[in-house]
Amino acid sequence: MTTEGGAISIGNIKAKKIDAVNASGSEFSSISIGNIDIDEAIDLITLSGDASITFGNFTGDGTVKLDASNMTKEGINLNFSALKGSVDIISTGKDDTISLGIEAGKVISGVGNDNITVAANATGNSDITTGDGVDIITLSAQSGIDIVRPGGTSININDKTANTHAAILSDKIINFDPNSDKLGFGSVTASTENFLSATGASSFSDALTKANTAMSAGKIYYFSYDVGMLYYDYPGASSQENDGVDATGGSGTKSMEFLEWYGSIGISGLPADLSLSYYFGYSPTGFSNNYDYTYHNVGAEIPVPGTPFTLYGGVGWTDSDTDSAT
Repeated sequence: MTTEGGAISIGNIKAKKIDAVNASGSEFSSISIGNIDIDEAIDLITLSGDASITFGNFTGDGTVKLDASNMTKEGINLNFSALKGSVDIISTGKDDTISLGIEAGKVISGVGNDNITVAANATGNSDITTGDGVDIITLSAQSGIDIVRPGGTSININDKTANTHAAILSDKIINFDPNSDKLGFGSVTASTENFLSATGASSFSDALTKANTAMSAGKIYYFSYDVGMLYYDYPGASSQENDGVDATGGSGTKSMEFLEWYGSIGISGLPADLSLSYYFGYSPTGFSNNYDYTYHNVGAEIPVPGTPFTLYGGVGWTDSDTDSAT
């Protein structure tokens, strides 16, 4: 449907499947379409021109694909919150308002200040890419993996401190779950016009210096672990008796040979560069026939400031079915 300055009004539509809908108009034209209930799919709705185009609510079990990227005069309001199927939307380059339904879907928005909301009961995954402009994306708190790729803001310099959430001139993502949702970032060429002067930087190079300084002030912790086995062997002990009175003249070290399984963990980089470690060893036969023999050791070390020395301390203890010692 096309209009050159006139108004087109279409009532509610209920259909099993729609192959294509095309709507366009010149300036001062308007196209109004009521509620659309779709059972299977709308393969493609194409909107273009300078006309004002409005839709009612989308409902039903179907999916919807819509391309409004060639609408040049006004943004669009699309309400899929009652739709059970997913959507694939390319919005306008103006200010758009889009509400996604239970199965959510994909949205690519333009350069306007867009408001994109995923239904609170949505369980499907959303994939949202925004363009330049200050956009607000509200995700569902339900299960699902949402991907948001925020765009720019068309704001070169922010030279005032934002004292309230509403005063922050940037995209806002609400209900983002760091355990499942994902952020995607593209690339931008840094220049003297897009650093944040609110940091107190006097120039772009100064902003980089301050950023590097802030990053170097961070703390890195190192975690280590080791597992393996050790075999304690005393050459010649296998020919000696335990009591040491046999004809070989041995000292009775036969039972000293044993196999030990071990595991250790450690962490360093703690405050004051403190390092901690724990070692656990186990042997089914153990030293001197002490069955189910275990060995524990807890260690700590800390460097002495201004010197090449390190203080080390540790405590260890053993245990077995026949003996316990600390």
